[in-house]
Amino acid sequence: MKKSKIIFISLLAVIAMFILAASIDYRLTGSKIGLVPANIKVTKETILQYKVLSLENSDIRLFKNDTLFIEITSLKDSALPKLNYNIKNDTLFIKDSKLMQGGRVSVSIHVNSSVKAILLKNSNLTMEHFQSENLNLGMDNSYIWLNQDKSSFNNLNILARNHSSIESVALNVDSLGIILDHSEANIGIIARKITSSLSDSSRLYVRQAGDMLLKKDPTSSINVNDY
Repeated sequence: MKKSKIIFISLLAVIAMFILAASIDYRLTGSKIGLVPANIKVTKETILQYKVLSLENSDIRLFKNDTLFIEITSLKDSALPKLNYNIKNDTLFIKDSKLMQGGRVSVSIHVNSSVKAILLKNSNLTMEHFQSENLNLGMDNSYIWLNQDKSSFNNLNILARNHSSIESVALNVDSLGIILDHSEANIGIIARKITSSLSDSSRLYVRQAGDMLLKKDPTSSINVNDY
């Protein structure tokens, strides 16, 4: 069989598999792959520039963008979810925005390089494609997932307390500073320098760095991997 014919047959097989996957997805979800489902609406609200993002009792996804806006996805047949937010003294406050409903209703915050600090209380935050020279994260009984895809920081400082948890995989950071108080961090961060201080039964899982200064009390633990 000629090589060109083999390639043609392989291409047809790939196309057939994609059509089958799209058909299955349509039957299960009622939507086509890559398209916003017909029963979902997307609303965008432009906001003023700010330097601090403060979340309380909220579930938010955060994206890096050139412009600042809030994006809400919701069901078309339902009333638009009310987002409780305001800006005061260079801080964007968002409260009581736990809008996740089976992945169909959510709030996304699009920010630019003006944001220098993110504070969380009883909240969950997913950070997607985020880049920053300097960023401070403050957590109180909260959870953060740092998506490694196209995310990077020069200096990242984390203060986590009261049963907080932060996770990431293969994230690039020049300098990482982390303080844990009865909290946990599982961060596969590739960093040149790491400093940490742990107390009150905290746990830290971190990759090996060139320069490390790790401190803990007797109740806490640190695990360093060289993978």
